[in-house]
Amino acid sequence: MQIVHVVESTSTGTLSVACMISNRLASESHEDYVEFSRRSETPDNLPSLSPRTFCRGNFI
Repeated sequence: MQIVHVVESTSTGTLSVACMISNRLASESHEDYVEFSRRSETPDNLPSLSPRTFCRGNFI
Protein backbone atom coordinates (compact mmCIF):
# COMPACT_ATOMS: atom_id res chain seq x y z
CA MET A 1 0.00 0.00 0.00
CA GLN A 2 1.23 3.55 -0.72
CA ILE A 3 0.72 5.99 2.15
CA VAL A 4 1.38 9.75 2.18
CA HIS A 5 1.66 11.79 5.38
CA VAL A 6 1.38 15.57 4.96
CA VAL A 7 2.74 17.59 7.89
CA GLU A 8 2.33 21.36 7.72
CA SER A 9 4.19 22.41 10.85
CA THR A 10 7.53 20.84 11.73
CA SER A 11 8.61 22.85 14.76
CA THR A 12 6.56 21.26 17.56
CA GLY A 13 7.28 17.57 17.26
CA THR A 14 4.66 16.74 14.65
CA LEU A 15 7.32 15.74 12.14
CA SER A 16 8.84 13.36 14.70
CA VAL A 17 5.47 11.72 15.26
CA ALA A 18 4.84 11.41 11.52
CA CYS A 19 8.26 9.80 11.11
CA MET A 20 7.58 7.31 13.90
CA ILE A 21 4.30 6.33 12.24
CA SER A 22 6.02 6.11 8.85
CA ASN A 23 8.76 3.86 10.18
CA ARG A 24 6.18 1.54 11.68
CA LEU A 25 4.25 1.33 8.42
CA ALA A 26 7.45 0.84 6.42
CA SER A 27 8.36 -2.07 8.70
CA GLU A 28 5.08 -3.64 7.57
CA SER A 29 6.25 -3.35 3.92
CA HIS A 30 4.18 -0.30 2.99
CA GLU A 31 5.62 2.33 0.66
CA ASP A 32 5.54 5.45 2.76
CA TYR A 33 5.99 9.16 1.99
CA VAL A 34 6.35 12.10 4.37
CA GLU A 35 5.75 15.57 2.90
CA PHE A 36 6.40 18.55 5.14
CA SER A 37 6.89 22.30 5.02
CA ARG A 38 10.38 23.41 5.99
CA ARG A 39 10.49 26.58 8.06
CA SER A 40 13.22 28.41 9.92
CA GLU A 41 12.25 26.39 13.04
CA THR A 42 12.61 23.04 11.24
CA PRO A 43 15.59 21.16 12.66
CA ASP A 44 18.47 20.40 10.31
CA ASN A 45 18.77 16.89 11.76
CA LEU A 46 15.50 15.21 10.86
CA PRO A 47 14.36 12.10 12.70
CA SER A 48 15.76 8.88 11.30
CA LEU A 49 13.61 7.19 8.69
CA SER A 50 13.36 3.70 7.35
CA PRO A 51 14.97 3.19 3.91
CA ARG A 52 11.44 2.42 2.66
CA THR A 53 10.23 5.90 3.69
CA PHE A 54 10.60 8.81 1.28
CA CYS A 55 10.85 12.22 2.91
CA ARG A 56 10.62 15.57 1.17
CA GLY A 57 10.53 19.01 2.75
CA ASN A 58 9.68 22.20 0.89
CA PHE A 59 10.46 25.70 2.10
CA ILE A 60 7.47 27.98 2.58
